Amino acid sequence: VAICSQPAVTTTAPCTPLVPLCSSLTDLICTQPNPVQADGLGNYSFYVVPGTYTRQFFGSGLSARVQPDQNFGVGGSGTLVNPSYGVRTVDGTKFATLAAAISNQGTASGTIVVPPGTYVSAGFTLGNLSSTAVTTLYLACGATLQVTSQITLENGSKILGCSRQTSVIKADPTFPASTPLVRIGSSQDVDGARLENVQVDCNSVSNCTGVYSQWAQEQSGLRDVVVIHLSGATSIGIDWEGNSTNNSFMEDVEVLLITGSNAGQIGIKINDAKGFRGINGATINGTGSPTLPGVCLKLDNATMGVFDNIHVEGCTTGIDIGFSTGVQGVVISNVFPANTITTLVRINGPDTPKNSLVLMGLNKGSTTTTISDAENSNTVTDTLVPYYLAGSGMSAYFEGATLGLGAGGSSLAGASSGGGANTLPAAAGALCTAATCTLGT
Repeated sequence: VAICSQPAVTTTAPCTPLVPLCSSLTDLICTQPNPVQADGLGNYSFYVVPGTYTRQFFGSGLSARVQPDQNFGVGGSGTLVNPSYGVRTVDGTKFATLAAAISNQGTASGTIVVPPGTYVSAGFTLGNLSSTAVTTLYLACGATLQVTSQITLENGSKILGCSRQTSVIKADPTFPASTPLVRIGSSQDVDGARLENVQVDCNSVSNCTGVYSQWAQEQSGLRDVVVIHLSGATSIGIDWEGNSTNNSFMEDVEVLLITGSNAGQIGIKINDAKGFRGINGATINGTGSPTLPGVCLKLDNATMGVFDNIHVEGCTTGIDIGFSTGVQGVVISNVFPANTITTLVRINGPDTPKNSLVLMGLNKGSTTTTISDAENSNTVTDTLVPYYLAGSGMSAYFEGATLGLGAGGSSLAGASSGGGANTLPAAAGALCTAATCTLGT
């Protein structure tokens, strides 16, 4: 039993063009074989994307029979029975282009599938701000979406790929300079807008930003995303700007700053993002760049969040913190550098208000300086820094705690408790030679 798109050529068996069949109602890739084989009693079954098709029966000892205009999952008018949750595949026939699939969806919700191949398209917006048209765009393995203008994701809409190696969003050579390739949110807060399992390729367009947001909020963000081929002095791999990006997230992201690199480039920038949840897993790599990017990860102006499991290499500075206004409650942990990093963590200042942050689990690696703290006039070159708290003019509380600074050489520089006089030796930086040093209450 063969299933063909219309108009079908039925003078041969199987008919042509055959359409891809699906394995289930939830299969979005649809790579099952066509035709299907009936059993000895003539029973057969298949799943197909909703549409109008030609069905052909053929086989040894049978006279071929053709049934055109067979509606599967559509009403008599040829429209989707449930367009709000319909699946549209850019199959070259029913939907010859991505633009046709998006246009057909209109203000309904649904899923659009882009099969393997390269598709050149104008930019587009998925979904809307009122959440009445939530769209999931699925890029199959081997699918490259090459766009001539920006992609925007609104409330609840997502672009999902099968892998960040083979599902690609790429800037066309005509893509405008100094423009983000993908934008999450256009003019107000958006929830649940995400990019997952895809590669974002700026294709060396001058000063392209891979992914940008001012409006990503709850459940909005990036997961398993790599940004490549940045070019230009102001290009940024991932750029989160402003207080309205609070409660968004990033997980397992990577920025490769190799082609067309410039000292002004930044791998990931989080600026003035109060309430940002942070980054769990990031690699920013400029190794092999003709000119080293200046900063791998930049955290500025009242930014908050937990930044965990960070790998930086091939930049002058690994992590750059604070600008004009200090970060306000940043925790950075498990950071490891490689290749040409000069300063692993740089704390700028003095900022107003001061930076407030905790650094944990820093590994100096091959860097010259582990921590350069301009705000507190301190430079650390230790190979391993298990803990560093920066908050000039602020308080660190150890209520009812005993700090065990062993006789083996631990030191506490300029220490005091937030609530009263301390019982440590008076001289700042003096060694604590007792087994424990108890801060007064």
